[in-house]
Amino acid sequence: MAAADEIYITVKGKGGHAASPHLLIDPVIIAAHLLTALQQVSSRRNKPGQPMVLSFGRVIADGATNVIPDSVRIEGTLRTFDEAWRTQLHSLLPEMARNLARSMGGDVDFEILTGSGVVVNEPALTARMREAAVDYVGADNVIDMDIRMGAEDFGTYSQVMPACFFRLGTGNPAKPGTTSGLHRAEFDIDEDALAIGAGMMAWGAVTELGR
Repeated sequence: MAAADEIYITVKGKGGHAASPHLLIDPVIIAAHLLTALQQVSSRRNKPGQPMVLSFGRVIADGATNVIPDSVRIEGTLRTFDEAWRTQLHSLLPEMARNLARSMGGDVDFEILTGSGVVVNEPALTARMREAAVDYVGADNVIDMDIRMGAEDFGTYSQVMPACFFRLGTGNPAKPGTTSGLHRAEFDIDEDALAIGAGMMAWGAVTELGR
């Protein structure tokens, strides 16, 4: 799973009456250009084949139909797998944003909050845990997964000691209401999975202690 950082941008302009745009510095237009420009980092500055996600889920321009605001707030997330590229982006993204905003007469405040690191599954430990999982739930219930751009605080542990992260399936098509994806209002789980998860943690520990 990926490293995750939070991005907070305030685009600053000069608001006023929407009927007099020539007297203003429109932060809404700057923000629109900025969102498009920053997305090009993924397609044009990122190395092809290197996983990266830059997504913005919150844009607030608190004006009105005839009022252009003084500022626009943008909030998003940055997901990466390469620490060197992650560090580079922490300088590149604010620089791009400032240069673009200033070229249009405005400015930006750009803050990146560093979050959890990339999850590193130590190969030997992961192989042993996979064997333990097959013993515990059966081979048909153990699935090898590709990388995911979701993030996990567990990554912090995996940066300092051998670690293995496994995902617990909590959906069940036989039980209505338990198949929704994460971050949706209707999300729910099959609670029978809780016993399986706790049991797998215990079985994995016992297996390791017995080696």
